Amino acid sequence: MLFFPTPYPDELLFSLCSRYFVRSGNISYKGTLDDLFSNRSLTASISLPSGIDSLIKNLPPYSKMNEEQLIHQHTLYLFHTAFLYDQADSIYQAMCSDDGKGIYVQSGLNASGVPQNEFLRYCNECNKEDMETYGELYWHRSHQLSGVNCCLKHFTPLYDSSIKVVGSNKHRFAVPTVENCSAKKNVLDGVAEKTISEYIEHCKKLKEGILQLMNQPFQHHPLNWFDQKYSNKLAELNLAYYTGRVKQKAWRDYFLTIYSEETLQLFRSPIKGEQDWLSLIVQKNRKSFHPLRHLLVMSALHITVEEVFNNELNKPFGQPNYICQNIVCDYFNVSIIENVSITLCEKTKKPIGNIRMPEVWIYLYEERA
Repeated sequence: MLFFPTPYPDELLFSLCSRYFVRSGNISYKGTLDDLFSNRSLTASISLPSGIDSLIKNLPPYSKMNEEQLIHQHTLYLFHTAFLYDQADSIYQAMCSDDGKGIYVQSGLNASGVPQNEFLRYCNECNKEDMETYGELYWHRSHQLSGVNCCLKHFTPLYDSSIKVVGSNKHRFAVPTVENCSAKKNVLDGVAEKTISEYIEHCKKLKEGILQLMNQPFQHHPLNWFDQKYSNKLAELNLAYYTGRVKQKAWRDYFLTIYSEETLQLFRSPIKGEQDWLSLIVQKNRKSFHPLRHLLVMSALHITVEEVFNNELNKPFGQPNYICQNIVCDYFNVSIIENVSITLCEKTKKPIGNIRMPEVWIYLYEERA
């Protein structure tokens, strides 16, 4: 390509490609796909697009953009893979490749229970500012997050454009315009004022965590890392035992004192039944959960994103290896014991740590005796 638009802050890659389509003078969407990706059959995906490597190869020689910049800063990859482990790298590779068929399945978005937005969304205040600053409109990443129905800058309700995300022409490109961004009602119209006010307040509390997940590449952890983080905090709040078993009814009652059912509906995270997402997310399981639901739990437990991802797991008796306290053992005062089993005192309900030496050391000790 002879040119490619300079990205704006928080701009979707789809928006960049749409601006190229308009400026190139192409009359065919597939012709634009050929320019951009050398692939006329590629899907113009919104959140997790593929074909990034091909796009980088086709950029003008003077372009300094690379695949990591495009994926991290102009897609929702970091947000949707923050709580994944093995899948995160394979999703990244699939986004770089020309075959992105399995991306949404691997990401768990299809099975997350949080449906995708039907239309591309916009903020009226952002549109005014973008027109004044840049002379044109563009699609913002943060406006497309499912369950986030207000602008994280102005905290005003978002609007649905007329550009469909689901069930539309998969090869179509479209920039925001006065015509397709002319909705008379916002996405929160019809919702009670009290609920809207409560919802906006929670969005303000979630803002920092959302933006961190969107823009910072945190270390990926196994799924049980997060339920252990939550159960440790729940134990501090007397909502779980130190063995890790959660007092589910107490946890649910506590959660509902923070979020009303109406607010959870707006976050697309209602809780229904005993085995819903709220009970499962704090249990040991192999199921991934939508990032927004993790953020709701973290906010309720007063845990920051940095604490969840960067701090080591807190255990009642610290981290192994534990010091041998058997004074007649050759390994007395040496950090050699790898495991501790935790039980509860019947009277105080406080944790008791039961430790023992590895079998080989027990055998040597018995032999010496």
